[in-house]
Amino acid sequence: MNYMNMVKFTNVSLEESTAVIYFQEREEIFKAENDCLNIVPYFVLIEAIFQTAGRVAREYSNNLYGGIIASFSDFCFSRPIFTDEMLTIKAKILSYNEKAKVFYFQVSLYGEDDVVLPNGIILIKQEKSISSEYLNSSINKSVELNIKELGYISTIK
Repeated sequence: MNYMNMVKFTNVSLEESTAVIYFQEREEIFKAENDCLNIVPYFVLIEAIFQTAGRVAREYSNNLYGGIIASFSDFCFSRPIFTDEMLTIKAKILSYNEKAKVFYFQVSLYGEDDVVLPNGIILIKQEKSISSEYLNSSINKSVELNIKELGYISTIK
């Protein structure tokens, strides 16, 4: 399985994207010993959701910028995902901070007859290139200062 290209986009615009995904049991990820061979690991689903949101961010910049996942929350899956299920992922921009180059997305995951993830949130920071400095654990600013600079709007009511 090519993790960098796991979804098929059915719609991409400056505001939202829709992708479909179908995991087959024969794929390499399911060959490892596992008690539940037909359950798709959540890290694979999360990667597919990130790719769907990231495609809108790239479209927004005319493919000049990539992006890093700065944060995600409210990823409460209602059930496991199984192999041989047709899934649809939708990502919609809630807001964009031009100065900080940060996107706020609402993402959803649908099975054929149900909603599996209703309202996840992803923050994507646009970058021309992603270097190892983004992979270290140093903290330069407080959480409150970072949130204020990004113009974060809480979705909790």
